[in-house]
Amino acid sequence: FGFSNSDKLHILDMMTLKWEIVTFTGSVIEGGYGHSISLSRDGCLYIYGGCDGFHYFNTMNKICLKQLHNSTFYRHNFLGRYRHESIDHNGMIMIFGGGCPIP
Repeated sequence: FGFSNSDKLHILDMMTLKWEIVTFTGSVIEGGYGHSISLSRDGCLYIYGGCDGFHYFNTMNKICLKQLHNSTFYRHNFLGRYRHESIDHNGMIMIFGGGCPIP
């Protein structure tokens, strides 16, 4: 799995097969693993949850690919999740499965 957590967005150019790390403005994403990512029809990436090895995140990050800007939203009164799946369906992000800390 690796030796450190990352908060970087890596993009592969399918024409050149070259990778690049994209920088964006806005709020900082907590580095981690086990999060899910969904591409919505509005051209934004939605990254939810994850873990840093000690804490489970309940944050939703929205990265608008046109502006390369991130916004972070928090789910209150809900335990964080990791190793789950997500999908955009008709403008709604659906999350299924995964684990959370024992309350």
